[in-house]
Amino acid sequence: SSHVWQRCGAIRTAGRMLSRQLVGPLGRSLARLRVIPSVRHSLTADSPADPASKECWRPANLPLSRSESKTTTAARPLDLWDATTAEAHVRYNISDHESIWLGIVEHCKPYSEGRVVDLGAGDGTLGALLQAREMVNVDPYPPAPEKCKVKITESDGVDYLRSQPDQSIDLVVASFAVHFMDREQLDKELGRVLKPDGRAIWFSFSGTSPIFGGEAFNQIYFSVGFDRDGGASDSSKPTDVLKIPRQATAQDLRNHIQHRCHSNVRQMSDETISELVSLIPPGLDLLTIHLDVFEFQPSESREGVVQVSSRSRV
Repeated sequence: SSHVWQRCGAIRTAGRMLSRQLVGPLGRSLARLRVIPSVRHSLTADSPADPASKECWRPANLPLSRSESKTTTAARPLDLWDATTAEAHVRYNISDHESIWLGIVEHCKPYSEGRVVDLGAGDGTLGALLQAREMVNVDPYPPAPEKCKVKITESDGVDYLRSQPDQSIDLVVASFAVHFMDREQLDKELGRVLKPDGRAIWFSFSGTSPIFGGEAFNQIYFSVGFDRDGGASDSSKPTDVLKIPRQATAQDLRNHIQHRCHSNVRQMSDETISELVSLIPPGLDLLTIHLDVFEFQPSESREGVVQVSSRSRV
C-alpha cells in the first residue's frame, strides 16, 4: 500500500511541477526524493514525457526488474534518471567539491553584488558561498528544508524567470544544469529580465574538459553525451575555461565511474566502464577539473541573449 501512496503522491507532484526542466546540479534533489520521475526526456527538453512509454514513476527503493536490468548493461539513455544515479551524484561525484564551488564563486564575483538567481540550485551550496546582496536559489525538486544550506524556491527555472519584472536581475547562474533546460524559452526570458549590464553564466563540462592527463581515458570518457553544452549553438566556443585542481585518489575516480555519476557515463556499457577503470593510474592523487564557462548578455533587441567573448569580459 505504501507504494500505491507513493505513486499517487508522485502523480500529484507531476501535475504540479509539469515542466520541461529536469534536475539541479549534481542530482542532490533527486537523491533525497522518496519517489523520482523516471521519464524519457530529451537533453533540450523540447517534448514532454510520452504517457505511452514504458517509463513510469518508480519508488526510489524499488529494484529494476530482470528485463529492465539487462538494458542497464548496454548503452543507457542520457535522459533517464533513476535512484541509483541520483544517490551516486551525492556520494561520489568528482565535480561536487569545495575547491570547484569556490572556483565558480570567484568567477561570478564581478556580477554577484546585486540580485543573483541560481537555477538548479540543489541544496543551495553556490548561493551560500556567493553571499550576494539578494540571492534567490531556484530548484524544481529541492531537498528537504533541513538539508538545504539556504532557502530554496521550489520552481522550474524558466517559470521563475517568467514571474520576474523586466531588467530586474544582475546575474543568472547555472552549474552543470543548463543542458537540461529549454534553451529557446530560457534565452527569451533572460533577454527580458537581465539588467542592461547583467550576465547569465553557465558552467559545464564538455569534450574539451579532460579529467586528468590520461589521453586514452579522456577520449573514452568524452566519447558520448557531449553533443550539447552551455553554448548558444554547436559551434560556440567557451567564453572562458576554469582549471580547478582538487585532491582525489584513484579510488575516488573509480567510484565516480563505477557508480555512473555523470549522465554520459550512464550511457556506457559495462565493458566500457571496466576499460575506463583500467586506465586510471593507481598513484593518482590530484585531478584538474576543466569547466567550460559560457557568458551571455541581453541582446540589443531584448529578444534574447548574445554570448560574451573572452575579450569583452569585465
